[in-house]
Amino acid sequence: QVIFALALFMGEPSPKSPIG
Repeated sequence: QVIFALALFMGEPSPKSPIG
């Protein structure tokens, strides 16, 4: 779950990020 952590850490509107 590296993508998940990175997405939450960076907060980027990426298609793989759960918050994006």
